[in-house]
Amino acid sequence: MGDSENDRNEQLAFVSGTVLAGGALLVKVWPIVSRMHTGVHDQITPARFSMSAIAPVAVLCHRIGALIVALGMGMLLFGTVHVVARGLSLTKPSLVNPSPDAAGTSDRIARRAYLVIQIYWTVIGVALLAGFLTFPVLTGLVRFLQWTPFWASVATTMLIVGSVATVNVVRLRRGTTSIFGWIRTRVGTLNLLIAVGTMFLLWLIAVDFAYVAELSVSSNVIRRAEANSVVVSVSLGGSVSDVGAAKATITRGDAIIRYLGLKPVGRGNYIAVVDSATLDPGDYEVRLVYPHTYVAFDTPTFSRTIDKRVGLIVLP
Repeated sequence: MGDSENDRNEQLAFVSGTVLAGGALLVKVWPIVSRMHTGVHDQITPARFSMSAIAPVAVLCHRIGALIVALGMGMLLFGTVHVVARGLSLTKPSLVNPSPDAAGTSDRIARRAYLVIQIYWTVIGVALLAGFLTFPVLTGLVRFLQWTPFWASVATTMLIVGSVATVNVVRLRRGTTSIFGWIRTRVGTLNLLIAVGTMFLLWLIAVDFAYVAELSVSSNVIRRAEANSVVVSVSLGGSVSDVGAAKATITRGDAIIRYLGLKPVGRGNYIAVVDSATLDPGDYEVRLVYPHTYVAFDTPTFSRTIDKRVGLIVLP
């Protein structure tokens, strides 16, 4: 069933204002999620996912944060599709010899994108309500009953699932449709599948790329005669938080001169001190290598290994 012109204008205004702004706000959570120190290499592959099916609380928080980012990405994606499709439907009548179904196709795409956005908007509302209701329960289990955060999270999740199941049973006994049937009737099965499938793909991307791997040195030039030391600083967060998988080295050309032992100085921050007296004069590189998917957008290049490099010059 098509929308009236007034409905189309209201949808366009809603998407252009609220949805795109809300999506951009959710995507802003990305840096926070990237710096969450989980202590593990959290990459959604079949092997790693099976090993971390019962994940530590820090990993769960990272994945939930990635879901928030994915929601924002989905709203921006379908919001943009809606605005572009609606714009095309407005310009089609002015084209020379337009296709009879051209404007109708654009309208259908715009409406489908709008229904997907409605699903995401509902998810955000339900998530906020669930968080508001379950936060006191989670806090009480941890603080007053001395439950571990993991089992408190499990109990809270079971409470949410049980509440949804109870409401579903009550609706069915009253002869009304189930919650899921109501959702399918309101937005359509295909739209629901598009929303869930896209969200899952965006979530995988967010989990994989929500990380920080930074390398820096206190000075790029040191003098051997003055017995200077240089401090190598490494920051790991998000999905690349396992310091055991990181390799910090000093190289000269293709040769590895020294492996650096990283000492923790805070959540996700590590240092290694290098004495200039142990290095011959010359040009070196300090490298940080981590086996994880990496995309350099300035080149652009794609690699399965993060490889950060910083120059170091040792003077006589």
